[in-house]
Amino acid sequence: MNVDLTDLLESKSGGKGGKKINPGNHVLKINSVTTKEDEKYPEKKYIYLNVETEPIEDFEGFYIDNDQSKGRHAGKIGKINVNPFGYKDGTMPSGEPVSQQRSMFMFIINLCKTLGITDWAKEQNKKHETAESLINAFNANQPFKDIYLEYCVGGQEWVNSEGYTNYNLQLPKASNGKYALAGVNENKCLKFDTAIHIYVPKSKTVEVKKFGDDDDDDFNIPKSSSAFSLD
Repeated sequence: MNVDLTDLLESKSGGKGGKKINPGNHVLKINSVTTKEDEKYPEKKYIYLNVETEPIEDFEGFYIDNDQSKGRHAGKIGKINVNPFGYKDGTMPSGEPVSQQRSMFMFIINLCKTLGITDWAKEQNKKHETAESLINAFNANQPFKDIYLEYCVGGQEWVNSEGYTNYNLQLPKASNGKYALAGVNENKCLKFDTAIHIYVPKSKTVEVKKFGDDDDDDFNIPKSSSAFSLD
């Protein structure tokens, strides 16, 4: 039987998959930040950046919030796990305690530094009991609106039931003075490398729905205020 390609020929994005970000180097803006508990280990939490590319000419993106009345995204979108190992309370090999909440606070504050919105971050001092509360304010106030950064986006590969390859997006570790997030044109962002930044599970036929039940909390970070830092 001959294949009907009408849907692909009429689509301005080459089909549904063309509307999503894949691993690689991108210039992106943040639309929102979300958190989620690990389904298997509820003491562990993840932070996700919901991001979008710069507007693409003659492109028809997904509906915003799946709501036709809000119009469509002007660029491709994606959901990036900022730390695939997750955030949890624990103890370093040195014996130093690790606080889940402080680590999550640290991520958002240093994201603000990278975005150049430290004044907003300072205004939040002593206003929040939890990192989730700070993230709620971040989303409500949207100080990040339309600020673009350079990203190196990695991913964990999985294959869906129809045999198509997909990726759970994640931020890779810093290396040699290059970082997953950096200001545009600062030359501080990692160059994407498939061999390094794509994780392929031993069994690719099993759908992977989430990251990290790994207990390794080592997540390298940059050391400048303009590139992404957790210091």
